[in-house]
Amino acid sequence: MRGRNHHVKDRSGIIQVCGVINGKWRQRSTRLEANAPNMAFAAREWERLLREILDKEAPIYDRLAAPLFKEFGAAALRRVAINKGYKDSTRDIRERDYAAIESYFGDLRLDQITEEQIAEWQERILARGAGAARVKNLRSVLNLVFKAGKKWVKNNPLKDVELPKAKRSAKTPLNSREATALIAAAEGWFRNYLTFAILTGARPGEIIALEWRNVDFEQKTVKIEQTWSLGFLQTPKTAGSARKIRMSADVEAALRAQFSATGGRGFVFQSDSGNGYKHIGSLRRKWNAALDRAGVSRRKLYSTRHTFASLMLMRGAKVGYVSRMLGHKDAKTTLEFYAEYIPEEDAVSEAAMENILAATSKNTQKLHTSLFSEEGFVA
Repeated sequence: MRGRNHHVKDRSGIIQVCGVINGKWRQRSTRLEANAPNMAFAAREWERLLREILDKEAPIYDRLAAPLFKEFGAAALRRVAINKGYKDSTRDIRERDYAAIESYFGDLRLDQITEEQIAEWQERILARGAGAARVKNLRSVLNLVFKAGKKWVKNNPLKDVELPKAKRSAKTPLNSREATALIAAAEGWFRNYLTFAILTGARPGEIIALEWRNVDFEQKTVKIEQTWSLGFLQTPKTAGSARKIRMSADVEAALRAQFSATGGRGFVFQSDSGNGYKHIGSLRRKWNAALDRAGVSRRKLYSTRHTFASLMLMRGAKVGYVSRMLGHKDAKTTLEFYAEYIPEEDAVSEAAMENILAATSKNTQKLHTSLFSEEGFVA
């Protein structure tokens, strides 16, 4: 009866609740069997039942009660991706990370997730062998969901959960003798790759993403504007990473040899079958083989970057110059990573790059001379 603000009805054995909600008459099925106990319950709780039903029908952002994480999270990320204009690759990475998070928090309401649960979740991830960087990436996605759900999450539980500290792996740069021997031991196009990597300090992902349109032989520069990451071609990791680097004579010779081998088409560094690489892990076999032939202990491919930085700084190159070549945000970042390699005397030596693989004996000197002539490169 509409004279009252509520009503409970039996419709074909199913209870319906009716009443005025926010100034409007509403009537909905509860899907409860219309037996005596349920009818009595519905009569007492009609307003709560009706509000819950209406809330579930509302668009997720308009609900009064906090939704389940799995109901809200994916929709929230889609909205963020649209608003921020994510590239397809970034969106795909975020969605994969979200799937890993939902498997843990999915059945909890947004406002039920506590600091203790997040701390436990982090510990489980670390226990499975993931590093601090992985946890940081997952937390960034979780934080996006909490920020999107601030209507229900008044105090973000992430803010008081300490981020695990990254264990920075020891740098293992090559010394001058090892670098020269390694390049000499490399075969085919990989020799040109190593020459470029060691004499520019570019990141491996940036190198395999180089295309011939990025190489300017006339100006003797190489433009770094993209990188392969997780199988996606993306812009470099920071604004400072997008840069132009100058060619030394040895780098130019390596690139010209590659130009002849590839016909100047597509990616600069290609596999023996003529295809580009999407993952730096694909180079591991050639890298380890070259290390073994050169008699150099095995280390990560990223060591070529550390080799450039350490040898340049030890030879007196200015920190600012090395920082720009590496694509660091600023010189402070370079100092944070490589201060131990800076000699006490502050010598200016951009020319150090030309002699970064300086020989230490007459025999090595001959190898160095022949190695870095254009004829010394095997395409």
